[in-house]
Amino acid sequence: MWHQSSDVSLVIRTDFAHPQEWTAIQAAIAEPQTEDGFTAFVAFVDDRAFEGITPSQLLEVVPADFNHAVAFLVDTKALTHPDRPILVVNLYDYVEDLED
Repeated sequence: MWHQSSDVSLVIRTDFAHPQEWTAIQAAIAEPQTEDGFTAFVAFVDDRAFEGITPSQLLEVVPADFNHAVAFLVDTKALTHPDRPILVVNLYDYVEDLED
């Protein structure tokens, strides 16, 4: 998971109590976002190892050689709130030796 292309952003599921909502969020993210058919370059992470993980905890497990700027956490609030607020975690400032 950690060594995928830096062109692909990780969307990490942290809540496993709302499977239908997780499927809906995946579909919304994967569908074309513009008239030109732009789609997000993402990889969905559906692994119980990340159940309940917080942004701070995520930063603790990011490998030193991971070269992504952000990760997206889909938590309980994102799955249950009507606005679907997905957490964006800035990894760039926390990855050692990553150049500007």
